Amino acid sequence: MRDTGLGNGTYPFKVSITWKVTWTDSVDPDGPPQQPGLPNGLSTFEQDVTVKEAQAVNRAGGDHV
Repeated sequence: MRDTGLGNGTYPFKVSITWKVTWTDSVDPDGPPQQPGLPNGLSTFEQDVTVKEAQAVNRAGGDHV
């Protein structure tokens, strides 16, 4: 394995998730969603990620499909 030095470094990483929130009455939990509706939820996470590149050569003997 060898390291080419390309692509190495620290890069910003950001992920967000949004979900739709509904609620039902405890008398009929399998019933339709109740009103008023609730606002959508949103979570966001940010972090710098260190990336390192590595390359490998795999060699197999014999007949492989």
